[in-house]
Amino acid sequence: MSFGSKEPAARHRKKRMIEIETTEPDPSIKRRRTGSKHPSKATTLT
Repeated sequence: MSFGSKEPAARHRKKRMIEIETTEPDPSIKRRRTGSKHPSKATTLT
């Protein structure tokens, strides 16, 4: 599936990210949100 413009692709990606967060939250996303617990990991991610 190749789109002419990057807009639809970006929109789809954003929608999928939100879907994953709501349906099944990934441990990696949760870890990013709770960066205070893992300062060493937060610095590596950012």
